[in-house]
Amino acid sequence: MRPSVIVSCDWSIWSGKRWSAAARLVDQAVYEVAAPALVNQTSSFLSNLIELAPTGPILAGFDFPIGVPRLYAQKAGITHFTAILPHLGQGQWADFYCLAERAGEISLTRPFYPFRPGGAKQQHLVERLGVRSLGDLLRACDHSTPTRSKACELFWTLGAKQVGRAAIAGWRDVLVPALQQRLIAIWPFDGELPEVLEAGRIVVAEIYPAETYSHIGLPRNFGKASRAGRMSQAAAILSWCDRNTVALSQEVANQIEDGFGDADTGEDQFDSVIGALGMIEVVNDPSPFAVPRDRAYGMSRVGF
Repeated sequence: MRPSVIVSCDWSIWSGKRWSAAARLVDQAVYEVAAPALVNQTSSFLSNLIELAPTGPILAGFDFPIGVPRLYAQKAGITHFTAILPHLGQGQWADFYCLAERAGEISLTRPFYPFRPGGAKQQHLVERLGVRSLGDLLRACDHSTPTRSKACELFWTLGAKQVGRAAIAGWRDVLVPALQQRLIAIWPFDGELPEVLEAGRIVVAEIYPAETYSHIGLPRNFGKASRAGRMSQAAAILSWCDRNTVALSQEVANQIEDGFGDADTGEDQFDSVIGALGMIEVVNDPSPFAVPRDRAYGMSRVGF
């Protein structure tokens, strides 16, 4: 089954930098990508997607981490990520989303660190969470590949590459409300992609636009942060869409050629569109994309 609508979300802790790009199935095998739109409502974002596809499943991708490192999960007694997710921030997990201010506050139930710079070291996470090295705090999909560098450790919350704060915002403010309303299934935790598309109204997955760059033919370090850098890749993106029978609205085609403008949100809009292309690639031909081995904990970025 193909989703009727694919939505790629470039997420941020800052509301002005949350953008989504939607692709509609316009016939049995062709998706048409629309121009990116600013996400206005966070907690109702997923429920509002139903209006886009009243008949048929929706696949929604977010570029924040979904899942936790396997060794951490074992130490914390987490056997299935989506089972524990609604309970984070409550009961014994009440401090889970509270960034530790000092190394001594880090624990298995309060793993995100630090609250602010000043003496904070990543080694503090290693010591307090009882793992051997920082590598133990990476999921399988976080490790480097020949086409991209490694991701930052989930629980570290400082620096330009950190993903911890976005994970907190995404889990607490987007996924949990939707889970409580029973609106979503989360791939790969809730089953193989065809299964959850058949059973669920909205299927959520983690995406990683930087993984898609090499699939499209974009070089590493092409200068995504600048309009000129984005414009330099327009021909490659449009060519990939032609080869893969992906339709583009005139507006988004113009934006690709224009590098998404000079505003500092240009790279966010760019990545929302690239994420949509990567998701279309997987839906059209899932065979090259491996399902994570540790599905219970979450290592889904190998697919998207």
